[in-house]
Amino acid sequence: MIRTMQRAAAIAIAALATNLSAGSAGAEPVSDFYKGRDLTILVPSGAAGLNARYARTVGDQWAKHIPGMPKVVYRYMPGGGGIKGANHCYKAAPKDGTMVCVPFNSLAIAQLLQPKGIKYDAGKFHYLGNASDMNGSFAVWYGVPVTSLMDVRKTEVVFIGTDKSSQSYNDPAIVNSLCGTKFKVVMGFKGGGALELSAESGEMLGHSGPLLSWTMRKPHWLKSGRIRLLVQIGLRPHARLPRRAAADRVRAR
Repeated sequence: MIRTMQRAAAIAIAALATNLSAGSAGAEPVSDFYKGRDLTILVPSGAAGLNARYARTVGDQWAKHIPGMPKVVYRYMPGGGGIKGANHCYKAAPKDGTMVCVPFNSLAIAQLLQPKGIKYDAGKFHYLGNASDMNGSFAVWYGVPVTSLMDVRKTEVVFIGTDKSSQSYNDPAIVNSLCGTKFKVVMGFKGGGALELSAESGEMLGHSGPLLSWTMRKPHWLKSGRIRLLVQIGLRPHARLPRRAAADRVRAR
């Protein structure tokens, strides 16, 4: 069952998507089209999040290889667990190749599970690439009395999240349904920075989100044991982390 969720998540993951329409940039030489223009990369989160870091890392190098070398401009549009930015990219953004969206990996799953407020069709974006094979993760603060995903079948654990359309809500909800776990998600936190502050203040007990949020931004928390990984969600475990934390080894009983 978990494998089904993994494959659905893998299909949803897209690092870069654009609304390029036929007959726009293709109607003239690409170098002439982009010369002197701005290429806007829309990030559906705040400037401090992991998605924003991916966007800047890829975008700063990518533009050098586009004929005409357009100037890259980053636009941050947080809200709705990434839905606000995805809606804008699909409905309102120019469809001539001058705007690229960096959607959350919950893009397609949100459309299936939380269709209210969705104004895009994930299948109609033009996907350009994937910046990372990014596993999801469930992590708890060191004082929480659970050590495995199955422990949460007996003990309720409060997770914090951003919005019901986000990975921070969808993954625990799916695992609760498949495995009978007792994750309770409190929503309303504004991005990765707010989540980390809540952990340091003792407000957070746990969180579901990209594994790289921990390995890139708070590796010392993992090393020191301040946070404990319960599970990874992905097609294969992270090479540098214990295999026992791989979701493909968990089965509903």
